[in-house]
Amino acid sequence: MRRSFDKLSYMVKEYLDQDPFSGHMFIFRNRAADKLKILYYDGKGLCLWYKKLPRGSFILPTGIKSNFEMTKDKLSNLLEGLIPLGKQGKKKWYE
Repeated sequence: MRRSFDKLSYMVKEYLDQDPFSGHMFIFRNRAADKLKILYYDGKGLCLWYKKLPRGSFILPTGIKSNFEMTKDKLSNLLEGLIPLGKQGKKKWYE
Protein backbone atom coordinates (compact mmCIF):
# COMPACT_ATOMS: atom_id res chain seq x y z
CA MET A 1 0.00 0.00 0.00
CA ARG A 2 2.98 2.30 -0.57
CA ARG A 3 2.02 3.24 -4.10
CA SER A 4 0.62 6.68 -4.85
CA PHE A 5 -0.98 8.41 -7.84
CA ASP A 6 1.73 7.82 -10.44
CA LYS A 7 2.45 4.16 -9.69
CA LEU A 8 -1.24 3.25 -9.35
CA SER A 9 -2.02 5.05 -12.62
CA TYR A 10 0.78 3.09 -14.28
CA MET A 11 -0.63 -0.17 -12.90
CA VAL A 12 -4.09 0.67 -14.25
CA LYS A 13 -2.61 1.28 -17.71
CA GLU A 14 -0.14 -1.60 -17.86
CA TYR A 15 -1.83 -4.41 -15.91
CA LEU A 16 -5.52 -3.66 -16.38
CA ASP A 17 -5.21 -2.12 -19.86
CA GLN A 18 -7.54 0.70 -18.75
CA ASP A 19 -7.38 4.48 -18.83
CA PRO A 20 -7.02 5.93 -15.30
CA PHE A 21 -8.65 9.15 -16.61
CA SER A 22 -11.81 7.32 -17.77
CA GLY A 23 -13.84 8.25 -14.69
CA HIS A 24 -13.92 4.65 -13.43
CA MET A 25 -12.89 3.85 -9.88
CA PHE A 26 -9.99 1.45 -9.49
CA ILE A 27 -9.85 -0.36 -6.16
CA PHE A 28 -6.66 -1.82 -4.72
CA ARG A 29 -6.72 -4.04 -1.62
CA ASN A 30 -3.70 -5.17 0.38
CA ARG A 31 -2.98 -8.86 1.11
CA ALA A 32 -4.18 -8.64 4.71
CA ALA A 33 -7.45 -7.19 3.28
CA ASP A 34 -7.63 -4.50 5.95
CA LYS A 35 -6.73 -1.57 3.65
CA LEU A 36 -8.22 -0.22 0.43
CA LYS A 37 -7.11 2.48 -1.97
CA ILE A 38 -9.45 3.84 -4.62
CA LEU A 39 -8.02 5.78 -7.55
CA TYR A 40 -10.37 7.83 -9.73
CA TYR A 41 -10.45 10.87 -11.96
CA ASP A 42 -13.00 13.54 -10.99
CA GLY A 43 -12.74 15.51 -14.24
CA LYS A 44 -10.08 17.88 -12.94
CA GLY A 45 -7.45 15.58 -11.45
CA LEU A 46 -6.69 12.18 -10.01
CA CYS A 47 -8.07 11.46 -6.56
CA LEU A 48 -6.84 8.82 -4.14
CA TRP A 49 -9.07 7.60 -1.34
CA TYR A 50 -7.67 5.39 1.43
CA LYS A 51 -9.46 3.39 4.11
CA LYS A 52 -7.95 1.23 6.86
CA LEU A 53 -9.98 -0.99 9.16
CA PRO A 54 -8.95 -1.17 12.82
CA ARG A 55 -10.09 -4.82 12.82
CA GLY A 56 -11.66 -7.20 10.34
CA SER A 57 -11.21 -7.21 6.60
CA PHE A 58 -12.74 -6.09 3.34
CA ILE A 59 -14.43 -9.12 1.79
CA LEU A 60 -14.63 -9.34 -2.00
CA PRO A 61 -17.25 -11.48 -3.75
CA THR A 62 -16.23 -15.16 -3.92
CA GLY A 63 -14.30 -16.38 -6.92
CA ILE A 64 -12.70 -13.00 -7.66
CA LYS A 65 -9.05 -13.32 -8.64
CA SER A 66 -8.20 -10.06 -10.37
CA ASN A 67 -10.14 -7.22 -11.98
CA PHE A 68 -13.94 -7.09 -12.11
CA GLU A 69 -16.78 -4.58 -12.29
CA MET A 70 -19.15 -3.81 -9.43
CA THR A 71 -22.26 -1.71 -9.00
CA LYS A 72 -22.50 1.34 -6.73
CA ASP A 73 -24.48 -0.75 -4.22
CA LYS A 74 -21.80 -3.46 -4.10
CA LEU A 75 -19.08 -0.83 -3.67
CA SER A 76 -21.04 0.76 -0.85
CA ASN A 77 -21.51 -2.65 0.80
CA LEU A 78 -17.79 -3.39 0.46
CA LEU A 79 -16.84 -0.10 2.10
CA GLU A 80 -19.37 -0.53 4.89
CA GLY A 81 -18.48 -4.19 5.52
CA LEU A 82 -21.80 -5.54 4.28
CA ILE A 83 -21.77 -8.68 2.15
CA PRO A 84 -24.90 -9.93 0.37
CA LEU A 85 -25.49 -13.58 1.25
CA GLY A 86 -27.63 -15.99 -0.75
CA LYS A 87 -30.45 -15.24 -3.17
CA GLN A 88 -32.56 -13.46 -0.55
CA GLY A 89 -30.04 -10.62 -0.41
CA LYS A 90 -29.50 -10.95 3.34
CA LYS A 91 -26.59 -8.95 4.66
CA LYS A 92 -24.08 -9.76 7.34
CA TRP A 93 -21.79 -7.34 9.13
CA TYR A 94 -18.14 -8.40 9.15
CA GLU A 95 -15.90 -7.19 11.93
